[in-house]
Amino acid sequence: GGPSATSPDVQTAQLSAADRHSFLVLTSSVISNSISSTELMNISLGYDLQPRAFCGDVASRAAQAGPCTAVQVNFLPEAPTQVEAVPPPTKKAKVAHTSGATQSMRLRHILVKFHEGPKVPEEPKAKWASRSRLDAEKILRVAIAEIREDRKQWKKPPKDAETSHIETL
Repeated sequence: GGPSATSPDVQTAQLSAADRHSFLVLTSSVISNSISSTELMNISLGYDLQPRAFCGDVASRAAQAGPCTAVQVNFLPEAPTQVEAVPPPTKKAKVAHTSGATQSMRLRHILVKFHEGPKVPEEPKAKWASRSRLDAEKILRVAIAEIREDRKQWKKPPKDAETSHIETL
């Protein structure tokens, strides 16, 4: 058979500033038929300004229903009209470890290796050699969720306790 013509489902919505409507999501019918809009909103709460992680999570949840597409567009708040000269932030002072427990940690990158393509990996017996890109992205989404849960449990020390600790170093 020849190509079939379908009429798209077009809807409009009035959006306000980025502080009220911070993003929009475009999905294929496979996703909209398998994941409710309420569930999409709940999923988005875990991925603030992380459209790739959000879309990967949504697509992996709907993948068993068939090929699907998800796109998230984030709206950034307006930049201030007057730009002030602000010096770059200074590095935080290193804290001396008095006990075996980690007192602070800075994480800048998470690397999850995977293999893709016909070329044989350099280390064929390595754990990552049999990992696909989709598996690696799933591992990253789980790691992001775990980090967010850990951050909820962190408690910031009182301002005066923090400065007195720095002064004693």
